[in-house]
Amino acid sequence: MFSLYWFTFYCVIAIAVTFLEYILQRFGYRNRALITLKQLVEVPYTLVHEFSHAIVALITSGKIKKMTLHHNLSGSVVSSSASKLSRIATTFAGYTLPCYIAFLFIWLLHFNASFALYGYLVIAAFSFVFIRNMYGFFWLLGFFLIIGLTVVYAPAWLVLHVSYFFVTLLFVAALYGGYRILLLAWQEPELYHDAHILANETKIPTQAWGIAFFTHNIIIGGSILYYFVL
Repeated sequence: MFSLYWFTFYCVIAIAVTFLEYILQRFGYRNRALITLKQLVEVPYTLVHEFSHAIVALITSGKIKKMTLHHNLSGSVVSSSASKLSRIATTFAGYTLPCYIAFLFIWLLHFNASFALYGYLVIAAFSFVFIRNMYGFFWLLGFFLIIGLTVVYAPAWLVLHVSYFFVTLLFVAALYGGYRILLLAWQEPELYHDAHILANETKIPTQAWGIAFFTHNIIIGGSILYYFVL
């Protein structure tokens, strides 16, 4: 049974986590341990972001060479694509597919809280095949064990809270990702990011891709709220 109360509660927590560093800076306070903890719990979005690149590359007949995850919430997927269309789809998926995965996970919460965690386990298991850096490997291993042990051994109430936390974290991060790439596209259009890569592939301005990412994520985020929450 879906709980609007817990979904709202953990959305507030997820927003606080997402903007924690900005909040601390606003008040002139910076705690290294707190920032490190924030980054650890936000890596699941980076994982889903890179997974989105990788799975679309495979679906469009591309090949994955390696995946990396880093402590600063950055990551990468090195792939070779069979065609220009494949490269465009693979790049576009990074900021858009996480919205649909969040959509799926929230839908799964309506049936059983553990189902969304199983979804995370599938993504983590897939990523194990391609992860190539030390931090990414050990973070992925720890995440897989924590989620796996929670699903298998934790009481139902704990499974519910862990599931809502990670699902809302993905939902909020996916929406914020659209805003972040919009800012990057306008403020640093020559920086190497997905909007810049798409601009090079299509000759459509970086700023237009930033607007496309942002608009897409707002529409899907609004659809999630309309169909599942409101």
